Amino acid sequence: MNTLPRAAVSTMKDGEKLFGQIAVELGYVNSGQLEKCFDFQQSSRARKHIGAIMKILGFISDEEMHEILAIQKRSQFEEVAGAAKKRKERTFGYLSVKLGYMTEEQVYACVREQARCERLGLYLKLGEICINRAFLRLEQVEEILELQTRVIFDCHTCGAQYNIQNFKAGTKFTCQKCGAELTVP
Repeated sequence: MNTLPRAAVSTMKDGEKLFGQIAVELGYVNSGQLEKCFDFQQSSRARKHIGAIMKILGFISDEEMHEILAIQKRSQFEEVAGAAKKRKERTFGYLSVKLGYMTEEQVYACVREQARCERLGLYLKLGEICINRAFLRLEQVEEILELQTRVIFDCHTCGAQYNIQNFKAGTKFTCQKCGAELTVP
């Protein structure tokens, strides 16, 4: 069984399908040939793609290169689509519906209200609008924010509120409304 050279594995990101990996999986090249391609790439002044190098060295045909590129493109699309789905599943509106606190129609009404307010120069958070319309209680908003790993943080000077996510305690930032220096508790 062919394994990927260390040079290939060390440059891969989670879920990423690299050209060389696909070529090895399909049996078009073996790990030794892929290693030669990496060596060629490192020694070459003109940085060529691994696929072009495989073709130059006669390891793959045009058809094989196009097949690998199609698989790579499909893999990248699936990765992006999966990430988009995960982001959607963490949105405030999605979680409020999933938890049974609001209907989709109520969420859409609040999103439309948020957009209308923005056109008037008012920047309200979706949770604020949901509370103002009596669709959610403060405790429910806090629960949703917690599921999003966010917390509401108030400016001690002007009272502006921020949804903060993934900030470590002690992180400093500036209030956008009054310029006060704030520290995450």
